[in-house]
Amino acid sequence: MENEKTKIGEEFERKVYEELKAKLPKEAIIMRNTYFATDNYINCELGYKTLQMDIIVIYKGVFVIECKFLTNEKYTKIENCKTNNKKYKGRLCAYRFIKGKETRIKKSLYGLNQNESHYRFLREILRQRFGFVTLKAITVFGGISKRKLKIKTVKQNNYISHESDLVSYLKRAFGTWSFASMNENGMDQLIVSDPASINYLMGRLMNPGERLMVLVFDAAAGKTELVISKLYPQGDNPIWPVTYVDDVDDCVAILSEKIAEIGVIGIDKNWAAKFLLRLMELRPNLTYKNGSYIIDKIRQIKTKEEQEFMIEASRLNDLAVERLIKEVNKGYTEKELADKLLDIYHDLGSEGFSFYPICCYGANAADPHHSNDDSTGKSGDSVILDIGCLWNGYCSDMTRTVFLGNVSEEQKKVYNIVKTANERAIAVVKPGVRFCDVDAAARDYITEQGYGPYFVHRTGHNIGQEVHEAGDVSSVNTDILKPGMTFSIEPGIYLTGNFGVRVEDLVLVTEDGCKVLNHFTKDLIIVPEK
Repeated sequence: MENEKTKIGEEFERKVYEELKAKLPKEAIIMRNTYFATDNYINCELGYKTLQMDIIVIYKGVFVIECKFLTNEKYTKIENCKTNNKKYKGRLCAYRFIKGKETRIKKSLYGLNQNESHYRFLREILRQRFGFVTLKAITVFGGISKRKLKIKTVKQNNYISHESDLVSYLKRAFGTWSFASMNENGMDQLIVSDPASINYLMGRLMNPGERLMVLVFDAAAGKTELVISKLYPQGDNPIWPVTYVDDVDDCVAILSEKIAEIGVIGIDKNWAAKFLLRLMELRPNLTYKNGSYIIDKIRQIKTKEEQEFMIEASRLNDLAVERLIKEVNKGYTEKELADKLLDIYHDLGSEGFSFYPICCYGANAADPHHSNDDSTGKSGDSVILDIGCLWNGYCSDMTRTVFLGNVSEEQKKVYNIVKTANERAIAVVKPGVRFCDVDAAARDYITEQGYGPYFVHRTGHNIGQEVHEAGDVSSVNTDILKPGMTFSIEPGIYLTGNFGVRVEDLVLVTEDGCKVLNHFTKDLIIVPEK
């Protein structure tokens, strides 16, 4: 009988696996695990061992499918569980398929609730890191009658024994995703050091300064570990194992114990040379490669939650620039104008600057990255306001150019050219278009109007947790736009010693086009002199 049940279970697993594999894109990762397990309450009730099968599918969502087989009854219906709890979106629920009918378990899967630590861990994962959209769970029971199971008398903690298992599986899912990407790029190990990337992976922003902080992904061993200073304790339930180092330790020597002696290792961007050179001394036979793009490519695709943060940051930025424009005629220096902006951001409830703003008058505006000084505005000046704030750790960035007192015909002409270039670039943004095509839409128009030599920078840059993230809108970037990408479009014309004009918006790539995140007018504005 047991062999028969095993055979039925294995056949069911195969069918589920093949069905999922056929429906999912090739980029999806499918993990499965089949084993005999003892379910205490079933054993007490029926005296059976169960064949348990777990499948995790990773692709813009995680599907956890748990199948238990007790008899030879076959079930071919596989449906995704949904939750009706809007407050706790993504909360885990389970359905039992009994005699072809589904009965919802009132308690969330594994007996978790919103106050328990493991549930909080799962919620952290459900913050849509790695493109996870939701976590769905199915429990399928084969051959258990409703009468024998006595659903109404089943205790709420039936699944508590599996709680740690799910946590373990999800940890493996993180690793599997990273390892798959590493394998595709010929890397055995990967060191991630960028605080923004670590925050993205762990949901915790830590800036260690001169101290060591790295995540080590080991594809060969199938594990991930955090190596970090003792000054940054991770609590009792860290996502990954942690090795703590002290200020007086040879930190890289301790790290090297986690690093293979041969193979290919990816190194994250901006890892201090003092750490990298020391590791190269200790592991001279390794091949070192730039591994930044492993995480950066994923960070380029903003989750729904991230998108909402950036939309709100840009809304606040729209309000801020409207208030800042009213200050440009009050005799403030460029530095004082930046100080006023910080006050505005705090008043609006933002977290402050996403970068130090560029507020510049007249000839200073002809320098694309002018550092604010003690200059004040005069009649006829163009005034560039390149500003951005933070909301929930995500950046906004926009530029508006206004004119103080009056505007010349040349200034008006240049302004309209830059504005049109901005609008033309935005118009071509949609999935499948290349970044270089967006750049060309702006650059070619400015060139046609005779100002090509005065457009001296790329058209834009990617943005998210950092104001300048990996990826840009330039003539050499042939990467394809994908839904969820966010970047700036900021053409400009700079006439040295005279004036400059830049108009910048952020855009979010959607399924069929793009959403412009900035809504403050781009009509030419003349601020009256006092």
